[in-house]
Amino acid sequence: MILTGNIPDFLWPDVLFTAIYIKNRRPTKALNGIPLYEKLKGKPPLIHHLRALRSTVYSLIAEKDRVKLARFAPQAKKGILISYDGKTIYCVWLLNE
Repeated sequence: MILTGNIPDFLWPDVLFTAIYIKNRRPTKALNGIPLYEKLKGKPPLIHHLRALRSTVYSLIAEKDRVKLARFAPQAKKGILISYDGKTIYCVWLLNE
């Protein structure tokens, strides 16, 4: 992923974590088509929250950090999806920071 994705080397731990996260939710031959997650937890993994890595995402700027009284000021920052941190939290690499 790092070689083909143009992702900087300092992000390799996040990319490795993501690869393991996805691998544990895929069916395996060793377990007769059952994902490792299901074998350990006893319930099938939820995968509806997974998104394509390296996709463009927009991270919302906190309301307290937004420019006041600027109607057309940016309300989000552009970034690239790097990893998952739970079911509703995504790790994003902000390009301009």
